[in-house]
Amino acid sequence: MAGDPGEAATHVEEAERWLDYAQGHLKLAQLGVGEPAVLFQQRLLQARASIEMALRGLLALHGEAAPETKDVMELAYRTSRHVGGCPLIEVQPERTPFVTRSYGPEDVAPVAATSEEAEEEVRQSIKLAGHVLSWARTGLRKALT
Repeated sequence: MAGDPGEAATHVEEAERWLDYAQGHLKLAQLGVGEPAVLFQQRLLQARASIEMALRGLLALHGEAAPETKDVMELAYRTSRHVGGCPLIEVQPERTPFVTRSYGPEDVAPVAATSEEAEEEVRQSIKLAGHVLSWARTGLRKALT
C-alpha cells in the first residue's frame, strides 16, 4: 500500500468495516444451524454475504472501489490480482454451488433443509465463509506490518 499515509489509513479503516460486516454475516449463518425455522437458503445467504464482505474488505484495503457486482467469484478474481490468490478460487465450487454461483434468494426456491445434501451444503458454505474471512483478516494484518 504505497502512497499517502492518510489515504492508506482510510483504506485500512474501510477494510476493517467490511471485515466486521463479514463477521456479523458469518455469525448469523452459524446461529441458524440446527434451527428448523431458519431456511437453509437464509443460512447460505448469510454465508455468501460473509464471503462477499470479506472480499470487498480486501479490495478496499488495496484502494479498489467496491464494484457493483454481487458475483463472489468475480470479487475473488479481482482480489487475487492484489494478493496473489484467493481460497474461494482454490476450492471446488461444485461443493458450494449456492454460495459461489448465485446472487440472492431468487436463485433458489425456498425449501426447508430437510435433506442431508442441503445441510451438507450449509456446513460447507459456512466453513468456506469462515476460511475466507480468516484469510482476509490475515491479509489485513500483513498489510499493517
